[in-house]
Amino acid sequence: MGDTYSYAIVYSIRRDDGSPLVSDETLAAGAERDGLLPLRFRNYGTQVRTSGGGAHGSSWFYDADPADNAIQFVEMMTQDQPLKPGTASVKFQDLSVYTDNDYRTSETLAEGTWRLKFDFAFEDSSISLPAGQSFTLNGMDATLDGVTLSPLSIQVDYTVHQELAWSEDRESGQINAHDREQSYRYFESLPVVITYTDGTTQDLTNAGGGITPGDGESVCQKSRIFDELRPLDEVASVTVGDIVLPVSAG
Repeated sequence: MGDTYSYAIVYSIRRDDGSPLVSDETLAAGAERDGLLPLRFRNYGTQVRTSGGGAHGSSWFYDADPADNAIQFVEMMTQDQPLKPGTASVKFQDLSVYTDNDYRTSETLAEGTWRLKFDFAFEDSSISLPAGQSFTLNGMDATLDGVTLSPLSIQVDYTVHQELAWSEDRESGQINAHDREQSYRYFESLPVVITYTDGTTQDLTNAGGGITPGDGESVCQKSRIFDELRPLDEVASVTVGDIVLPVSAG
């Protein structure tokens, strides 16, 4: 499934001969880790069509049905720019199992390279919340440009009407105290909280994203792909800074 900026793909992996892919010991280790199996691909990558920009996300293994010989691999990713329908290309290489509790040592379960292609198209499950409001962030004037919400993810777009000036050291890949302070001031300090209809909340203030300074202002994006799917009719509101945005899934 997916939305404007994010997608979730679930792969099932099994041996051709019908024998179990992982041992009972590995399954037991997963049970001790909330179902997350201690497996890894030595290398994998998914290519989908986007409008550019960066991306961040997560992936993990689990066993959806202990009665069969398959395990599942989940990839969840959110992009800075909208996704485009087309063909997805995926490459997996060398499936391994971790043999220690520190996730440092592993042994190969299946060696090889596997490539897949499939249609990358889905109904966009996201909604856009009302935007355009002005607010203040650490004494700076800012505008909320957009909030895109789905059962899968959230993206908050806003513009700070003051241009961030990175230090020269940043170009060399070094992050100093000045850059950390500016990143916090323009980005990390902006509160983003989802309130659900049952009264619980999810604090997304530490969500990922980026800042693009230029022309006297700084365009910012803050996004997070959720750990679990939550239907939109379970969301009461989204709060960005001191702006409360009611959510109506209908």
